[in-house]
Amino acid sequence: MRHPRLIILVAAAALGLSGSAVAQSVYGSGGTPCQNWTINKPKKWQHLGDLDWLMGYVSGINRSRGPGSKLMGQATLRDADTYVSQFCAANPAMPIFQAADSWIAALDQQGAR
Repeated sequence: MRHPRLIILVAAAALGLSGSAVAQSVYGSGGTPCQNWTINKPKKWQHLGDLDWLMGYVSGINRSRGPGSKLMGQATLRDADTYVSQFCAANPAMPIFQAADSWIAALDQQGAR
């Protein structure tokens, strides 16, 4: 006789759903330290690349939330740049994606979506 709970637990563990943290890869600018954002800010083309990564990241989160999601609400690219720039200046060793996650959390708190 099979044990349904055991099967579910084994399947959950295999899928990484067992409650333990599973590392995720972040590609592009977002996986680099915040100090790179700060260094790139005065360099037009490099900073535009960082901003493009940020908007792609936010778009991906927005899409994952389903139809009708408007994560940024009334926020602008300038708002995003200001927030991430301040976060990165204060936390140079943290990866840029954590600055983006912090901004997304702030948007959520404001009810921007």
